[in-house]
Amino acid sequence: MGENKLIWMTKTAPGGASMKHSWDFFKGIPGPPAPSVSIEADQTTIDKNGTVTLTATAANFTTAPQIQWSATGGTLSAASGTTVTFKPGAGGSFVITARAGDVSATVTITAVDYDNLWMKVNCGGSDDNGWVAGDAYATGGSAYNFNVTLNTTGITNAAPASVYSTVYHSPSADHRYDFSAVPNGEYIVRLHFYDEADGRTMSFTIEGTRVLENYDPPKAPTVKEYAVTVSDGNGVQIVCSGAGSNNDVFLAGIEIKRTATVPTADNGRITHRATPHTMNIAQDGRAYVLTVRNAGSYTLDVINARGSIVESFSGFGNASHRTAVSHGLYTLRLRSDAGIQTRTVIMTR
Repeated sequence: MGENKLIWMTKTAPGGASMKHSWDFFKGIPGPPAPSVSIEADQTTIDKNGTVTLTATAANFTTAPQIQWSATGGTLSAASGTTVTFKPGAGGSFVITARAGDVSATVTITAVDYDNLWMKVNCGGSDDNGWVAGDAYATGGSAYNFNVTLNTTGITNAAPASVYSTVYHSPSADHRYDFSAVPNGEYIVRLHFYDEADGRTMSFTIEGTRVLENYDPPKAPTVKEYAVTVSDGNGVQIVCSGAGSNNDVFLAGIEIKRTATVPTADNGRITHRATPHTMNIAQDGRAYVLTVRNAGSYTLDVINARGSIVESFSGFGNASHRTAVSHGLYTLRLRSDAGIQTRTVIMTR
């Protein structure tokens, strides 16, 4: 900022009298900028066991100041210096302060306890009873509100009824969800549906695996559950496809729940087993009965020779499912907390 300067001038008036006048001039010359400190963090949301690199920049000091660091928790690699690292060690929010002389700057680091991760996403809606607004995770599409009041009584793992009244949809193009912060590990992913119309078919792919093909959501809240392994370091990716030709694609809600630590993988197939699980098939007239034992929470897919999922079943523990697919070669894929088991069968009539 400039400053005002009072200038006095004396001159002689007629008759020899002395007169003093003053003028208040604005110098127009800016003063030096105030000293400042800023912090740059390479990330602001991390796993509780992760590390953040922090760099402080001091400006407008006459001599280079010493940067002093402090944190409301966790561990800093050093108490002073231009660049330090920070490890939270626990979930929560941590305020990091960089100080130089009388000026300082802060940054807040959010550490997530992914060991107990359970994301609940309200697609197309706002924060609601522990479910967070999901539009920020989506690319393409837009929100839509059915403006209905629904009953979820008796529905296993149902979201709050209000979650089903809004969806995130794309009637003209596919859209996707990107949960890139989710670390490698095993998860249960639940997709929540509701539709007020018939005949709209849509497909969904999670982490590169097609889990639903040409699915027509019913006119009631519905939950589909899948065991998903993340091992590529880029989190959970969900692709919603089938839009166009007067069709629409949408979800009402998404849950991502951690179930175990990172598995051992061999060519994409999980090789470890938390508990043994079995899958059997038997013919019953013109149908087949698929029986699952000791699987915990599981998904059983029936995949045709073209690689498309033609039927998908979800359950927990011990259960049986009937399928009436046409004759041909199929792969049965059982996915659960215990891993993935596949079996190739020929179904005849």
